[in-house]
Amino acid sequence: MTPGASALTETTTVAEAAMRMKISGVGSLPLCDETGRLLGMVTAREVLRIVRALDSHAQNFKARDLIRDGVATVQLEDSIESALATMALQEHTRLPVLSGKVLVGVLSRDDIGRAGPAIQVEELLGIIAQT
Repeated sequence: MTPGASALTETTTVAEAAMRMKISGVGSLPLCDETGRLLGMVTAREVLRIVRALDSHAQNFKARDLIRDGVATVQLEDSIESALATMALQEHTRLPVLSGKVLVGVLSRDDIGRAGPAIQVEELLGIIAQT
């Protein structure tokens, strides 16, 4: 898990979100309110869609307008197996990690791969892929 992951705010513009994704080398970033409560995820796909549609007017568009309801998350106390199952079912490679409703980090498949023995992760991925 990447603790204290960079989160967008409700006032972040689409242009700022795009720049932060580029600098961070990621395809999505969490968006949180002022208390750290996760509101949703902003994806590069949605950013590009708006930039293409609005061109120069995208500068004034807010990243919060790109989030969708029902973002997949894991809780801090969830198991690696549960996180991988959620990733597989939702077809995500990164998940926001919450403590209650507050964002505490982002978990990626790479994080999981580094954390556990490769054979166990490979076996688990194989099992998930079969479901």
